[in-house]
Amino acid sequence: MYHFSSCYNPNDQENIINIFYTDIFGKSVLKQETNNNETKVKVLINDLVNGSYLVRLQSEIKSIAKQLIVVD
Repeated sequence: MYHFSSCYNPNDQENIINIFYTDIFGKSVLKQETNNNETKVKVLINDLVNGSYLVRLQSEIKSIAKQLIVVD
């Protein structure tokens, strides 16, 4: 489990809607949906193999992408 609080802090008006995971080739590998009342979510990486990913957090107002490197 990875915590994104240091790189994405939505204000009280924003709720995180979706989290998209893509590999370095742009292929979608996982989509995590949240309920509309969450301003903080846990990013689930248990199903990801070692590698580099782009994780995009999407709210009603904006989206942000961060690189995630998974290593055992």
